Amino acid sequence: MRTKIQVLQFLSKINDGEHLDLLYESDESLTPLESALMVLENISQEYSTSLPQQDFDSVHSALKEMMVGLLIKNNQFDKAKEVLNKHYFPKSMVGKKEIFMGLIKMKSNVHEVIEQLDFQRFKKEMLAFCQSLCPFNIPFLHKGSRSRRYQRFLVGLLIRTVR
Repeated sequence: MRTKIQVLQFLSKINDGEHLDLLYESDESLTPLESALMVLENISQEYSTSLPQQDFDSVHSALKEMMVGLLIKNNQFDKAKEVLNKHYFPKSMVGKKEIFMGLIKMKSNVHEVIEQLDFQRFKKEMLAFCQSLCPFNIPFLHKGSRSRRYQRFLVGLLIRTVR
């Protein structure tokens, strides 16, 4: 149950990733994608034995690339530099890190890498990853609503509202 909640939190933050001004954490400087990265790191600790590390590494890399790319695309170069330096980029992304650093130094968002950012595809990839962690065959909230405990809660709530 806890993992499903974390997965839903992760997906919610991914879904809002383009809205750089939304806040999810008490640290107001964190973007939704940075917050999603924190949730992903918690999930990866829980699933460290049951899912290939390569899957988590791939999602980490895609998330970090999208974080920096969106900031550059939205002309938030200081924040992009901070995020780029704060989050470790794996060796496979050294070329992109250099491209991002160059764009930040020039304060430019015109580059093939930025133009190729596809946030909708990214969201679909993150959803597919989450579905591999815990499939949602029966809608999660619908399943919960069918439980006895939840039905008793609703009846109690209805009775208190009527009084």
